[in-house]
Amino acid sequence: MKRTFCALLAVCLLALCLCAAAEEAPERLRGDVNGDGRVNPTDYAMLKRMVLQTYDGTEYQKAGADVSQDGKVNSIDYAMLKRVVLGTYSFDGSVDVPFYYDIRITPVNDPDAYISNGVIISNLRVMENFGGNAESGAATAAKLNNFKSNVGGVNVYVLACPLASAFYAPEKYSGAITRHVDCFTALRDNLSGVKYVDALGALSLHVNEDIYSRTDHHWNALGAYYAAQELARVANLPFDDISTFKKYSTDGYLGSLYYHTKDPTIGANPETFTWYEPTRPHEVIYYSVDYLNNPIYGNTLFAPAGGYIKFIYGDSYTTCIKADNGTGRKLLVFKDSYGNALAPFLVSSFDEIYIADFRYFKYGAKKFIADKGITDVCFSLCAFAVASTARNYIDYVQ
Repeated sequence: MKRTFCALLAVCLLALCLCAAAEEAPERLRGDVNGDGRVNPTDYAMLKRMVLQTYDGTEYQKAGADVSQDGKVNSIDYAMLKRVVLGTYSFDGSVDVPFYYDIRITPVNDPDAYISNGVIISNLRVMENFGGNAESGAATAAKLNNFKSNVGGVNVYVLACPLASAFYAPEKYSGAITRHVDCFTALRDNLSGVKYVDALGALSLHVNEDIYSRTDHHWNALGAYYAAQELARVANLPFDDISTFKKYSTDGYLGSLYYHTKDPTIGANPETFTWYEPTRPHEVIYYSVDYLNNPIYGNTLFAPAGGYIKFIYGDSYTTCIKADNGTGRKLLVFKDSYGNALAPFLVSSFDEIYIADFRYFKYGAKKFIADKGITDVCFSLCAFAVASTARNYIDYVQ
């Protein structure tokens, strides 16, 4: 009896000690990977090893390493913690600078790269050159600022989509890289009230993955995924990991830039075209491209055709996606063709999504926002739209 009483007493004392320890334990700091109550280069080094998969880390360490607080430890956390350690970003707002990626892109070493029919061919990849500059980026920012001023109290974002040459240009044509950075940085730094979605920075962390087509002028679905992930981060919304999607692919794909050049080496090396279908319940409605007439029900986000036109049937329709996620947020995307591939990855973040090509939209943005209860507007603009008079369509949609 005495032995049983002593055992019970020991258990009670242990429970009391654990409760006291829990009460005294400091709140876990974001970025405090090793749990010493500070965020410093030691945490950064540990997180780097976890992202590179040379160290697994304990569950406790992973909790601190989830800097972006999205339930995962990945390159986004690594990039954010680097800025915190350098003192150029803070979680509590004490450093009044939003988080942007530290963009470092190394040109491809390919002395045999060449120009054919006005496009760059390097390492079995065809890519468009880019001539944008800081002035063109600032000019597009002015258009977006004017849009934000006119539409009032909705969140407005710009997601500038880089060309493949931003990441894969060879050394002899490396100006395509610096011109992307100059143009996009000027766009970002001249915004007023418009939130910048740093797709250039986010994608720069994934250059060794299949984020761009080798034979087409568009990005691949995986590139659009990382861009949509960055939009969700900036908008402070949930986002489904790509592992939750159904993956499909077809081989033997040759895209638009192959047919532009008819280069025999490229033609002899087709690629795999991949797309990802969301498993989260959703409904898709297609409307006529201008006034949202003649709704078409029952279709999916993917056309039966092959190639990039598979995404929301190309630019032929205005697309409505209803997901009812309970976020209370409704998104209107003004886009060119790059924005088509974003559609499947927006399903987890918004209750309703409207995707309209800004070259054809005639409804009137301010009226549409009011009629549909839109809370967020995102301009998904390819690099050429940022750098050219195509920016005038930002005025046109109003």
